[in-house]
Amino acid sequence: MKRITAFVGVGALVLSASSALAAPIDYSIVAVEDYLVGGFDNVGNSDADEADFLFDYLVSQGYSESDLTYQKIDVDGQSSFSEVVNDPVGTDLWAINFAAFGVTDPLAFLVKFGNAESEHYLYKNLASTQYGVVDLSDIVARAGEITITSISHTGTASGATTVPEPASGSLMIFALGALTAARRRDGKRA
Repeated sequence: MKRITAFVGVGALVLSASSALAAPIDYSIVAVEDYLVGGFDNVGNSDADEADFLFDYLVSQGYSESDLTYQKIDVDGQSSFSEVVNDPVGTDLWAINFAAFGVTDPLAFLVKFGNAESEHYLYKNLASTQYGVVDLSDIVARAGEITITSISHTGTASGATTVPEPASGSLMIFALGALTAARRRDGKRA
Protein backbone atom coordinates (compact mmCIF):
# COMPACT_ATOMS: atom_id res chain seq x y z
CA MET A 1 0.00 0.00 0.00
CA LYS A 2 1.36 3.39 -0.99
CA ARG A 3 1.79 6.00 1.67
CA ILE A 4 1.40 9.60 0.53
CA THR A 5 1.99 12.62 2.74
CA ALA A 6 1.75 16.28 1.83
CA PHE A 7 3.83 18.72 3.85
CA VAL A 8 2.23 22.09 4.16
CA GLY A 9 2.16 22.71 7.92
CA VAL A 10 4.17 24.61 10.47
CA GLY A 11 7.51 24.43 8.61
CA ALA A 12 6.02 26.37 5.71
CA LEU A 13 4.84 29.08 8.08
CA VAL A 14 8.22 29.23 9.80
CA LEU A 15 10.02 29.47 6.46
CA SER A 16 7.75 32.17 5.12
CA ALA A 17 8.09 34.10 8.37
CA SER A 18 11.88 34.03 8.02
CA SER A 19 13.78 35.63 5.17
CA ALA A 20 12.63 34.92 1.61
CA LEU A 21 15.78 32.93 0.87
CA ALA A 22 17.28 30.36 3.23
CA ALA A 23 20.87 30.93 4.32
CA PRO A 24 23.50 29.77 1.82
CA ILE A 25 25.12 26.37 2.39
CA ASP A 26 28.73 25.49 1.63
CA TYR A 27 29.48 22.95 -1.10
CA SER A 28 31.65 20.96 1.34
CA ILE A 29 28.50 20.15 3.35
CA VAL A 30 26.38 18.87 0.44
CA ALA A 31 29.39 17.11 -1.15
CA VAL A 32 27.97 16.48 -4.62
CA GLU A 33 25.21 17.39 -7.07
CA ASP A 34 22.50 14.73 -7.22
CA TYR A 35 22.11 12.70 -10.40
CA LEU A 36 19.62 14.19 -12.86
CA VAL A 37 17.78 11.20 -14.37
CA GLY A 38 15.87 13.45 -16.80
CA GLY A 39 13.03 15.83 -17.49
CA PHE A 40 9.49 14.51 -17.95
CA ASP A 41 6.17 15.97 -19.10
CA ASN A 42 4.02 12.86 -18.65
CA VAL A 43 4.00 12.73 -14.84
CA GLY A 44 0.59 14.29 -14.11
CA ASN A 45 -0.29 16.96 -11.59
CA SER A 46 -1.74 15.15 -8.58
CA ASP A 47 0.21 13.86 -5.58
CA ALA A 48 -0.82 10.32 -6.56
CA ASP A 49 0.55 10.82 -10.11
CA GLU A 50 3.88 12.04 -8.75
CA ALA A 51 4.07 9.20 -6.22
CA ASP A 52 3.34 6.62 -8.93
CA PHE A 53 6.04 8.12 -11.16
CA LEU A 54 8.67 8.05 -8.39
CA PHE A 55 7.66 4.54 -7.31
CA ASP A 56 7.79 3.21 -10.89
CA TYR A 57 11.32 4.57 -11.22
CA LEU A 58 12.49 3.06 -7.91
CA VAL A 59 10.84 -0.30 -8.62
CA SER A 60 12.74 -0.36 -11.93
CA GLN A 61 15.90 0.11 -9.81
CA GLY A 62 15.11 -2.97 -7.69
CA TYR A 63 13.20 -1.50 -4.74
CA SER A 64 9.94 -2.97 -3.45
CA GLU A 65 6.94 -0.68 -3.96
CA SER A 66 5.42 -1.82 -0.66
CA ASP A 67 8.43 -0.31 1.19
CA LEU A 68 8.19 3.12 -0.47
CA THR A 69 6.67 6.28 0.93
CA TYR A 70 5.92 9.50 -0.99
CA GLN A 71 6.07 12.89 0.69
CA LYS A 72 5.30 16.16 -1.01
CA ILE A 73 7.10 19.28 0.18
CA ASP A 74 4.49 21.79 -0.92
CA VAL A 75 6.76 24.81 -0.51
CA ASP A 76 8.15 26.81 -3.43
CA GLY A 77 11.82 26.79 -4.34
CA GLN A 78 12.61 30.21 -2.94
CA SER A 79 11.38 29.13 0.50
CA SER A 80 12.75 25.57 0.50
CA PHE A 81 16.11 25.66 -1.32
CA SER A 82 19.38 27.30 -0.23
CA GLU A 83 22.03 28.56 -2.60
CA VAL A 84 25.18 26.41 -2.54
CA VAL A 85 28.29 28.57 -2.22
CA ASN A 86 31.84 27.60 -3.19
CA ASP A 87 30.38 25.23 -5.78
CA PRO A 88 32.33 24.23 -8.90
CA VAL A 89 32.74 26.89 -11.61
CA GLY A 90 29.98 26.75 -14.23
CA THR A 91 27.30 25.38 -11.89
CA ASP A 92 24.30 27.03 -10.27
CA LEU A 93 23.73 24.64 -7.34
CA TRP A 94 20.85 24.85 -4.89
CA ALA A 95 20.11 22.45 -2.02
CA ILE A 96 16.99 21.50 -0.11
CA ASN A 97 17.49 20.23 3.43
CA PHE A 98 15.01 17.35 3.54
CA ALA A 99 15.33 16.98 7.31
CA ALA A 100 13.87 20.48 7.75
CA PHE A 101 10.65 19.12 6.23
CA GLY A 102 10.58 15.85 8.18
CA VAL A 103 11.88 13.76 5.27
CA THR A 104 14.53 11.17 6.10
CA ASP A 105 17.02 10.04 3.46
CA PRO A 106 14.89 10.00 0.29
CA LEU A 107 16.07 7.66 -2.44
CA ALA A 108 14.85 9.95 -5.23
CA PHE A 109 13.08 13.27 -5.57
CA LEU A 110 10.99 15.01 -8.22
CA VAL A 111 11.15 18.79 -8.70
CA LYS A 112 8.31 20.58 -10.48
CA PHE A 113 9.28 23.72 -12.41
CA GLY A 114 6.88 26.36 -13.68
CA ASN A 115 8.70 27.61 -16.78
CA ALA A 116 11.07 24.79 -17.73
CA GLU A 117 11.21 22.82 -20.97
CA SER A 118 9.87 19.81 -19.05
CA GLU A 119 7.46 20.10 -16.12
CA HIS A 120 9.14 17.62 -13.77
CA TYR A 121 12.79 16.71 -13.22
CA LEU A 122 13.71 13.42 -11.55
CA TYR A 123 16.84 13.18 -9.39
CA LYS A 124 18.49 10.18 -7.77
CA ASN A 125 19.70 11.21 -4.32
CA LEU A 126 23.42 10.50 -3.99
CA ALA A 127 26.12 11.22 -1.42
CA SER A 128 24.36 13.33 1.21
CA THR A 129 20.81 12.03 1.42
CA GLN A 130 19.93 14.77 3.91
CA TYR A 131 20.17 17.25 1.02
CA GLY A 132 18.74 17.30 -2.47
CA VAL A 133 21.16 19.20 -4.70
CA VAL A 134 20.11 20.48 -8.13
CA ASP A 135 22.03 22.43 -10.75
CA LEU A 136 19.71 25.04 -12.26
CA SER A 137 22.08 25.42 -15.21
CA ASP A 138 21.00 21.89 -16.31
CA ILE A 139 17.37 23.02 -16.70
CA VAL A 140 16.29 24.60 -19.99
CA ALA A 141 13.70 27.39 -19.79
CA ARG A 142 10.56 27.34 -21.92
CA ALA A 143 10.38 31.11 -21.57
CA GLY A 144 12.51 33.60 -19.67
CA GLU A 145 15.18 32.07 -17.45
CA ILE A 146 15.31 29.38 -14.79
CA THR A 147 15.77 30.73 -11.28
CA ILE A 148 15.04 29.28 -7.86
CA THR A 149 11.61 30.94 -8.03
CA SER A 150 10.79 28.63 -10.98
CA ILE A 151 10.36 25.69 -8.57
CA SER A 152 6.76 24.95 -7.64
CA HIS A 153 7.32 22.06 -5.19
CA THR A 154 9.36 18.93 -4.53
CA GLY A 155 8.17 15.33 -4.08
CA THR A 156 10.28 12.66 -2.40
CA ALA A 157 10.26 8.86 -2.23
CA SER A 158 11.81 7.14 0.77
CA GLY A 159 11.98 3.52 1.76
CA ALA A 160 14.22 0.58 2.40
CA THR A 161 17.67 1.74 1.42
CA THR A 162 19.15 -1.68 0.76
CA VAL A 163 18.46 -3.61 -2.39
CA PRO A 164 19.47 -7.27 -2.13
CA GLU A 165 22.25 -8.29 -4.48
CA PRO A 166 21.12 -10.89 -7.03
CA ALA A 167 24.02 -13.10 -5.98
CA SER A 168 22.86 -13.05 -2.34
CA GLY A 169 19.45 -14.39 -3.31
CA SER A 170 20.99 -17.09 -5.48
CA LEU A 171 23.35 -18.08 -2.67
CA MET A 172 20.45 -18.35 -0.22
CA ILE A 173 18.46 -20.55 -2.65
CA PHE A 174 21.53 -22.75 -3.18
CA ALA A 175 22.05 -23.09 0.60
CA LEU A 176 18.40 -24.03 1.18
CA GLY A 177 18.62 -26.59 -1.61
CA ALA A 178 21.78 -28.09 -0.12
CA LEU A 179 20.17 -28.24 3.31
CA THR A 180 17.10 -30.01 1.89
CA ALA A 181 19.31 -32.52 0.05
CA ALA A 182 21.31 -33.21 3.21
CA ARG A 183 18.12 -33.86 5.22
CA ARG A 184 16.81 -36.25 2.58
CA ARG A 185 20.09 -38.14 2.61
CA ASP A 186 19.99 -38.42 6.42
CA GLY A 187 16.38 -39.63 6.25
CA LYS A 188 17.29 -42.48 3.84
CA ARG A 189 20.13 -43.71 6.12
CA ALA A 190 17.85 -44.14 9.14
